[in-house]
Amino acid sequence: MYLNALTLNPAARQCKSALSIHPRRFCALLALGCCLLLAASDSSAQANNTIGTVAGPPPFTTNALLADLPNPTGIAEDASGNIYIASQYSYYVYKLNPTTGTLSVIAGTGIFGFGKDGVATNSALSSAVAVAVDKSANVYIMDGNRIRVVNTQPSANITVLGVLISPGNIATVAGQVPSCQNPTQVSTRSSPSSVASGPCGDGGPAAKASFTFPQAIYLDGAGNLFIADTTGERIRFINTATNSISVAGQLVPGGVVATLAGNGWTCNQPSNVCGDGGPAIASGEQLGVGAKLDLPQGVVTDSAGNIYIGDTRDQRIRCVVNVPGGCPQSAFPNTQVGEIVTYAGAGAPFCTDPTNNSCNNNTKNSDKLNALFHNPAGVWLDSVGNLYVADQWDNQIRQVTPGASGMVGTFCGDGNANFGSGTCPAGVEFYGPLAVILDSAGSMTVADSGNSLIRQWPVATGLVNTIAGTMSVGDGDPATSAFLANPVDVKWDLTGSNYYIVDNGNNRIREVNATTGIISTVAGTGHPSQWCTEPPPLSCNGDYGAATSATLDNPNGIALDAAGNLYIADSTNSAVRAVNMQQSGNLVVGSVVIPPGEIATVAGVMGVECFGGPCGDGGPATAANVDYPISVTVDLSGNIYIADYYLGKVRCAVIAAGGCPNSNNPGSPVGTIVSVAGLNGGSGWNGDTLGNGQPRNADTAKLFHPYGLGTLSGGLVFDDSGNNEVRCVALADNGCGPGTKVQDIYDYALNHSNTGPCAGDGGAATAATEGVPQGLGFDPAGNLYFGGGGNLVVRRVDATTQNIMTVAGACNNQSGAPGFGGDGGPATSATLDNIGLSVNSTEYLLIADQGNNRVRQVDMVPVIAMFQKKLDFGSVQDGTTSSTLYATMQNYGLASLPIIGTPTITGTDQQFFTIVSNTCVNQLPPGPAQGSGKSTCSVGVQFTPQAPPGSYNAALNINTSLGQQVVNLIGVGTN
Repeated sequence: MYLNALTLNPAARQCKSALSIHPRRFCALLALGCCLLLAASDSSAQANNTIGTVAGPPPFTTNALLADLPNPTGIAEDASGNIYIASQYSYYVYKLNPTTGTLSVIAGTGIFGFGKDGVATNSALSSAVAVAVDKSANVYIMDGNRIRVVNTQPSANITVLGVLISPGNIATVAGQVPSCQNPTQVSTRSSPSSVASGPCGDGGPAAKASFTFPQAIYLDGAGNLFIADTTGERIRFINTATNSISVAGQLVPGGVVATLAGNGWTCNQPSNVCGDGGPAIASGEQLGVGAKLDLPQGVVTDSAGNIYIGDTRDQRIRCVVNVPGGCPQSAFPNTQVGEIVTYAGAGAPFCTDPTNNSCNNNTKNSDKLNALFHNPAGVWLDSVGNLYVADQWDNQIRQVTPGASGMVGTFCGDGNANFGSGTCPAGVEFYGPLAVILDSAGSMTVADSGNSLIRQWPVATGLVNTIAGTMSVGDGDPATSAFLANPVDVKWDLTGSNYYIVDNGNNRIREVNATTGIISTVAGTGHPSQWCTEPPPLSCNGDYGAATSATLDNPNGIALDAAGNLYIADSTNSAVRAVNMQQSGNLVVGSVVIPPGEIATVAGVMGVECFGGPCGDGGPATAANVDYPISVTVDLSGNIYIADYYLGKVRCAVIAAGGCPNSNNPGSPVGTIVSVAGLNGGSGWNGDTLGNGQPRNADTAKLFHPYGLGTLSGGLVFDDSGNNEVRCVALADNGCGPGTKVQDIYDYALNHSNTGPCAGDGGAATAATEGVPQGLGFDPAGNLYFGGGGNLVVRRVDATTQNIMTVAGACNNQSGAPGFGGDGGPATSATLDNIGLSVNSTEYLLIADQGNNRVRQVDMVPVIAMFQKKLDFGSVQDGTTSSTLYATMQNYGLASLPIIGTPTITGTDQQFFTIVSNTCVNQLPPGPAQGSGKSTCSVGVQFTPQAPPGSYNAALNINTSLGQQVVNLIGVGTN
């Protein structure tokens, strides 16, 4: 089945949560007080090692119709008609006054972070996906795995779940940053009516509860909280009062959290009843046993307390009975308290063509148990019991009338995935609506997520208006005023001047022209991809058409081949796609032929995941299943390497004969896909070597969330992010260094067994530590750069010395929080929230600063420190040779220092001074300013005076790309 329910990036789910367990320390570079600092003759050399923003974001605007609201997922309304908007990748929660069209910020800073409680507009948000408002207009935010409350009162304190919140402040009242680790644990009850205790904090205080990426939150009339704990496969409840109350047959004490539906296991077959007609929290994993949900994204209650669930990937509306006879429908007519039933929806198949009433069995209205949905998400009830459903991929708002004989019909939307304003029901177009609310005045508001808009209309007239959001992302404008949403990767083009951005939240690939500074879109419409039938047609999601007319879904990585064509890791589409960037001539990738300007899938089957096993290895790349391709790279021969994130493998599409060497499918023909690293079903860690110390074959190595990829001559290097190591697969003998053997895997940087904070600068890369490395790339000289993840830095591994150093971010900053800061200052003092990166031939580093919705640049240059301004040999007897004195040069910049020629001695007395040793050859790599890992070279000089006695003077000259470095040589000859 095509899976496209969650808007939350799975990569972000893994990596963001990891951030909280990898603290960082800050340490500024200290001045070299004991030596003379000499920079380039160009006075800007040191300034070049600063960091600056080169793309995104524009200033905040209060004009709601000009605001960027990337993929809004949650909406709520207060008693005055103000609308509150959760837009995940904006890192804000907004308040909209529909009367004036004015937008303001209720919470968040516009940058990603696990904000501390305090002033709401100074506290960063990590993933604000849902919002609710109480009767006093206080705002409840589902921020990642935490429920946070903003006190909107002018002067009065409020207390929620025992937490005192001052006016204008935000506080966490339930949940924790880490997700629940055991959602399938069996619950226990001391009596049939007691609260169920067990997994994820159930039966305990809300502050100690844990959730698993919930996507919806609802406040009932009494102020109690209902949570769609989406990937935890549960509906959770929090009693916000102090006294116990009975909900769906459970007596829940005040301040306690409970599960009301689901047992943590997934209902994998929508045709399966998944516990209908039985207890809503019945345990059991097997088919037909236990109450199970499938990524629920909506929850609401009626006036009797019955609980309605948008059971998204089950394609049904489920209902938990709170009063006898509640949730009326025909399948289970005499419902009992605590029972779960399907209230609407046939489950399978999902609706395949919502434009012709097929969702309603080809009638205007359908019996509710026979109606078809396609990823029903947000749900809402009116005062007479009509249920409204944001039917995401039917692109409609559906209505379910009350009673056992209720009907399902289209309330608004013609079913086409597009934007169109008109009159409901058939004169309006939505694109993947995710949330719907209806107020007492009869105004309906919809989060039109795929269009990045908030739409509203009076039900009496049905005339739909846009009240917030713009579908413009700044194309045609300077890059620094463009809207970016979670930019996760960036790559220079072949000229090293223009660059491409993976604008993940906007589902686009953007290009910035270095000459004009203008940004444009080269792939993607901005809309997320919709489903395709299985097997998908060749044209699915725009394949074999113009790249700018195609849809992407959560793209995470990009690569260029030797001709400058683009390859996209289209993650949620489970596909790698290629764009022919040439003006003329077809791009041939295996059996796929792509005309200029067009896009096509070159690996994977569009929208079809793989859940384990070979997944098509050894067969055609375009017939194989890829789980979640998060990164891609292309070698000089055109072979395509794919980080299959959740499958725990690095896979390769063979494009050149003899490419992608591996043990399981050796000699695979062109057009096939193989695994070059990773064990089938073996996600984890089993070391780089065997028990006897011999290197391990890459096909037998366990990987844990492989991420960034890059190739060098004869080797494939990748981030094994979950194992905290950068590893190398030898694609040829010596491909990972001298003595390495083809098809074996080796440690290239970081030490898996030496866990700890970011450390090791100046030493061997394989002895260094860092948590969850993600972004990765090589510069043209073969130096490796990687970063992001748990320590939010960029680090460099020198191609010659294999030593490591930090070039952006503070490696020893253990504050534990991502953020933004440092523009205009030293790159190594900056605060980042980064993943992807790229370095061109002039050592300009681009950083995809995803959590800050921008791209930043560091123009890396060397900086010289000469430890000696002169070498003074003192008095030496004529005809004898002095001891050797050394002139030492240090490079504490961020790029290698080219050394031109060999050092020379010039001057009147040059013949009396001799160079006897020299390590200043070719280039001097960069290194830290302080410590034992400084990068230095030395020239040894001896002095041999001759009679008659006297003083001697000369100059030692070391020629570098930054100019000539001169050390004065002086000595005195004596009898």
